[in-house]
Formats: sequence, structure tokens, C-alpha cells
Amino acid sequence: MPRNLIFCFVFVLFSLSLGNKKTSQYSYVEHLTKATIKNKAYDRPAVVMFFAPWCPFSKGFRPTFEEFAKLMRGKMLVGDVDE
Repeated sequence: MPRNLIFCFVFVLFSLSLGNKKTSQYSYVEHLTKATIKNKAYDRPAVVMFFAPWCPFSKGFRPTFEEFAKLMRGKMLVGDVDE
């Protein structure tokens, strides 16, 4: 295989592995979608973060949002939407 093709293949695999990790398994943030947000966030107090995984501001704010979700656990819904 040509060297450039191998590099591209490795880069794509690495990018896909990063993209699939929306939240950690220990996250207190509930992942929401267009289909689930209406059922889960409209009937109780909620804070929802709309984010893009490629955005440096979203990445930088994520640890603070996770800490907020941990503090609010059981008091309100803290969720995120990536769509």
C-alpha cells in the first residue's frame, strides 16, 4: 500500500474513534437526540448543551458542564445534544 493511503486510513480510524465518544460511561450528562429531547426535557427543569464535537469551545466547556451535571444529579435533567 502506498504510504499516503496508509496514513489516510489511520487518520480516518483515529477520527472515527474520537467521534464516537460523545460522553464517557461515567458521565452524569444524559445524551439526548431530536427524538428524545421533547419527551425528556420538556416536562421537568433541564439544562441542555447543544454542542459540536469538533468545536474547541465545546471541548473546553465540557469538563465544567460535567461537573455541573454531577452537582445537579437528581435535581434536574442535564443533557447534551449533538445534532
